[in-house]
Amino acid sequence: MGKKSRLKKQKYQEGSNYPQGEERSVAVNSQASSSLEKILGYLIKVGLYLSTLTPLILFNQFYFPFVGIKSLYFMACAQIAFFPWLILIFINKNYRPKWNAVLAAFILFLSILIVSSLIGVDFSQSFWSKFERMTGLLMWLHVFAFFLVLSSTWKTSVSWKKFFLASVMVSSIVALFSILEALGSKTYSLYFKSLTDIKNSVFLVALKSMILADRGGLTLGNTSFLGTYLMFNFFLAVYLLFSNCKVFLAKNLKLVLGAVAAIIFFIGLLLFYQDYQMLQTDLSAFSLHAQPLRDLMIAAFGLLSFIWLILGTRVFAVLAIFLTIVSLYWNEARAALGGAVIGSGLIFLLWLGFSNSDDKAYQKQTRIVGITLLALLTIGFSAVFLLKRQLFDNIVGLLGRYNLQMVLYLALGSLVALGTWLAIRPLRGASFGKVTKIIGRALLGLSILIVLVVLILLFLPNNPVHNLFGQMGGNARFVNWSIAWKGFSERPILGWGPENYILVFPKFFNTCLFISEECGGEIWFDRAHNIIFDTLITSGILGLLAYLSMILSALWVLSKSYFKNQKATFWAFAVPGATLLAYFLQNLTVFDMATSLMMFAIILGFAASHNQQESNRMGGVKLINHFPTGAVVLTSVLFILCFLLFVVQPIKSDGGVIEAMIKEQEMGNYARLMKENDKIEEGSSLTQTQEVDLVNFVIQKRQEQLTKMKETLGASPLGKYQIREFFAQQFETALRDPVYSHYLNLSQGANMTIWQHSTTTFDFLIKELEKSIKESPYDYRSVLRLASLSSLYAKLDFSKSDLAEKAFVEGIKLSPNNQQNYWLLAQHRFWLAQVFAQEGRPNIEWQNKIEESLSFARKAKELNERVWNSNAVLLYILKSAQELAQAKGDQASAQKYNSLMQKEIADALRINPAWESDLSSLGQQ
Repeated sequence: MGKKSRLKKQKYQEGSNYPQGEERSVAVNSQASSSLEKILGYLIKVGLYLSTLTPLILFNQFYFPFVGIKSLYFMACAQIAFFPWLILIFINKNYRPKWNAVLAAFILFLSILIVSSLIGVDFSQSFWSKFERMTGLLMWLHVFAFFLVLSSTWKTSVSWKKFFLASVMVSSIVALFSILEALGSKTYSLYFKSLTDIKNSVFLVALKSMILADRGGLTLGNTSFLGTYLMFNFFLAVYLLFSNCKVFLAKNLKLVLGAVAAIIFFIGLLLFYQDYQMLQTDLSAFSLHAQPLRDLMIAAFGLLSFIWLILGTRVFAVLAIFLTIVSLYWNEARAALGGAVIGSGLIFLLWLGFSNSDDKAYQKQTRIVGITLLALLTIGFSAVFLLKRQLFDNIVGLLGRYNLQMVLYLALGSLVALGTWLAIRPLRGASFGKVTKIIGRALLGLSILIVLVVLILLFLPNNPVHNLFGQMGGNARFVNWSIAWKGFSERPILGWGPENYILVFPKFFNTCLFISEECGGEIWFDRAHNIIFDTLITSGILGLLAYLSMILSALWVLSKSYFKNQKATFWAFAVPGATLLAYFLQNLTVFDMATSLMMFAIILGFAASHNQQESNRMGGVKLINHFPTGAVVLTSVLFILCFLLFVVQPIKSDGGVIEAMIKEQEMGNYARLMKENDKIEEGSSLTQTQEVDLVNFVIQKRQEQLTKMKETLGASPLGKYQIREFFAQQFETALRDPVYSHYLNLSQGANMTIWQHSTTTFDFLIKELEKSIKESPYDYRSVLRLASLSSLYAKLDFSKSDLAEKAFVEGIKLSPNNQQNYWLLAQHRFWLAQVFAQEGRPNIEWQNKIEESLSFARKAKELNERVWNSNAVLLYILKSAQELAQAKGDQASAQKYNSLMQKEIADALRINPAWESDLSSLGQQ
């Protein structure tokens, strides 16, 4: 060290050159804020990358394991990313969102949702939603926060590609195991005669472990939800395949991670083998089927990671695309598969008409595209004619009746000709690029016209498109759409509020829904199953325009970035645009959940990021040079409050529902054990000691169940209406048909003791249902449940009969066309007639109740005589009235009721001769 250097060091150590006072404080605080920026940046990445695991989240310990817990997990990830970002915008202005069309459209849509929720029919429902759906205002606020962080934090193509890669990795796992689930479901129905049949087959054990839901969809619980999620990631994989994917990791690091991935693969297989050994000795472990699936998913993650690290991103993208298409096909996710096909066609036409044709790479791509198109057409024709030729023939026949058969053949023939021309055309000369652009733009315009015509025909009756959709999706959708349109007509500007379709549906109920052959037989809808009608009913015409503006603004920003500013590549412009179109089209038949909203926000965030300036995050311009203590403290407090209120407490509520249900199961299990241990024959009487033990156990569990119900409803307002109704339904079902009565014969005194100790639960549930009705006067389901529960309570406390009557009448006001009201009220009035007869009241009193009962039963039949239940209820009351009159010695009344019953039998056979066997089984002939 030189003399000058030593002097300089000495002076510095003595403090002559060291920053003093305010300058020193600024330097220290600036260094602290820089460290804080790095920490916050890592937290943001953690939250965003963890969100890609949302589709895999599944816990059977929750009320709705496929939707509720998944949604809460996503909201937790959004908060983990959002609140650090909120601090970061005070430190570095580069993290602040730049004003753009997508952001403006999203803010507009969110503002309309807020206003619609405030002036709607039930703000609580609109804000919190319920565990079964989780798409209320609260979820949209988290989706918006997620969008803000994505669009403001990641502005480089490399950052987006890494994030897309993470999402496609997860979707590939979902696709792979959804294929195995579909295979397992088919194999199970064919070969799994009993658990012992699969005891010695590791392959069949693996397949059995993948059947998670009756409706398929693997961890998403529904093939429609699965299809939407996979469709998004199909396009992300296409983007990774065609975009310029640079190496994300150093070569040595890739080799190390590849070795780690291989280890993870073998660990997953080892864990599954251990589970398999357990299953061989304990077949009851099949109830824990998610555990073997978890082990296999770990192995799949290791294998897919190894493929990506060793073979590269593009090879992995091809594999992901293949798995996705197979999964969509095998799981019969028709809407999503159709969206993927239409979106791919759009990308192809955009490539023909608007890609850069000046370089040789384009000419080489042309031949590849032509060959690929011919291969796809060949595979497609082979699949149609070999696997589903009948479906193809039906479509052709349907079109032929409308003289459109030639249009279909002409379109397919044109694609074959175009593919051939692209494949064999000499790739030289500037004229080639011009010709392909002319062809591409002409086909694009024609395709847009066709899509618009098809959309119009979809909503108009008696045309081939409408009829074909009715055959494939069922007429219940059309009935549901007509109900939604009537609801929209009443509140056209801002709608009824988010999540409030379930309150509108009963008002305009169509009795056709009770008839399976005509309208599917499903009588409860909380969605219109169409993005247009769902948005119209919840947020009106303003909400629909704002929603469409989000999609259109994203398309405009991407187009501007590609054509005008030339910042985006062709694939960054075409693939997200096609994704949004495919998403909108498939949403004409399905609806959103947390996973699809997350993917929608990702595409919108990607589009919005193209309006930002590319910059190096670590070199951004600082807004402050001091540590933002106030911002950190305030934001941390907000985060804790939001996390507790919107994540932790709802999780307690969701899990509490299952814990309350378990109490009912414990009662039945106790009865089974008592029967087995004491060797009690089914139906035989218990000793007094045994009966006392059982009654005391049931009473204890009822009290524990009531405590758990109170804790659950007090934890969070999320889903409170649905939980109250569910508790009431489960309690009523248990009392009407207690599980322990299937095994043991309790004395009348023991049964009465159990009923009497149930009054506290009765009172609690009735109060809770009354709260629901007061808070949400249009809540028809709560009214109907209150009426049914009060009617049962009246058998223990006759004074509750008036409460039941009042609820039944209110139900008729809310849903005048719903026959359930009249069936239940008719049966309740007949029960009153039986009570009056048993009390020895004058015949005129109980006969009047019978006439009132018959009037309601006839009203139900008048609403729609083709509904079997209406005829069955009327015949049941007539037969019971005849028996009651005979028991009271009133032969004239008995003869009258018998005569009326014979007329109704004849009328029922006239309406539907197929009911003959049902009438015979009821002893009506």
